[in-house]
Amino acid sequence: MAVFVDYAHNPAALAATLRTLHRLWGAERCVAAVTLPGDRRDDLLAACAQIVADGVGRAVLYDDEDLRGREPGEVSALVEREMRARRPKLMSMREDGYREAITSAVRLARPGRSCWCSTSGSRRCCRCCPSWARCGAGTCRCRPGCHCRRCRRRARCRHPRETW
Repeated sequence: MAVFVDYAHNPAALAATLRTLHRLWGAERCVAAVTLPGDRRDDLLAACAQIVADGVGRAVLYDDEDLRGREPGEVSALVEREMRARRPKLMSMREDGYREAITSAVRLARPGRSCWCSTSGSRRCCRCCPSWARCGAGTCRCRPGCHCRRCRRRARCRHPRETW
């Protein structure tokens, strides 16, 4: 099984990510763990949900840690409703957080499938920006040279080495 982590959070980025996954592993072999940012309009969230519904065989939805002005469960409920309206037989489920969603997605993925993890970016790894700080957008190698993309301050990464 292959795991693909991405920050796609708008319809064009989601479509591009899914095209890449389809070229690599095929359309029905993709399992997704998806969250979308709460500060987007409902119509953009609906468009994103429809693209994901068209592109994966199974989906696990979760709310980001930073709700960005939404109520808990609001974004994942909207996304699930739109996905089911687009593709009623799509297997989807909701989980409480990032770790639970990833765990469920990996369990749903069979050998030879890919697991796509879409994050909205609030998973933080440095102390300087509590709301948003992901070292190098996935390029972190857990060395003291990591930096926060928002404020550009250097910070010691807290990710365990084996997660990268």
